[in-house]
Amino acid sequence: MTVLKNPEFKGLSEADREMITELSSAFVVSKTEEDFRGVMERLRRKVPFTHWGCSLARLANEYEATSNYISINNFAPVFMEAYRANAAEFFDVIVLYHFKEQGFGALQRWEETFKDFEGRKEEADPLLFKKHLAWRAFLDEFNMMLDGYSIGSRSHLVSGEHWFGSIINYADDLEYNPRTEAIFRALVDAQHASLVRILKPRLDEAFN
Repeated sequence: MTVLKNPEFKGLSEADREMITELSSAFVVSKTEEDFRGVMERLRRKVPFTHWGCSLARLANEYEATSNYISINNFAPVFMEAYRANAAEFFDVIVLYHFKEQGFGALQRWEETFKDFEGRKEEADPLLFKKHLAWRAFLDEFNMMLDGYSIGSRSHLVSGEHWFGSIINYADDLEYNPRTEAIFRALVDAQHASLVRILKPRLDEAFN
């Protein structure tokens, strides 16, 4: 096997490099949501995490997401029902921090984002801050999605077409270390390309 050359591979074992190469190729050739789920489950057997969610959004400009998201995930139904019912994407600080210029390609540790946002209480919109705290209390109650990583990418297929942005979320039972972070960084472009191919038709329908 020819292992892809990638600066994110630095410090990883030969086995991890081969795993990244195999999974990147699998994401690239995925044609359906079922294919994508299968590759994510293969990743989950190699890198510890319990929940994952991958979303694609049309961007209002090169960075800011519109309100329409299409997702593939393994989140618990109670979480997804509450997320939709509360329109949580409008006050989910993980999403808000991600969909801005410096967010794409940067690996976001949720614990750090929560600490940063809550440390800026005096600057924050009072209603946004109140909803954020209520949402965190909901997650605490169910003991899920309390910490994790997020990363994503953005692209447009042809000049003049809408930009698309992705966010890939990993949560619960993670190992927070350089190996995990390097693997997530190395896979994001292949995951994004797969999400665009699989989810763009549904996203286009939402705007028509």
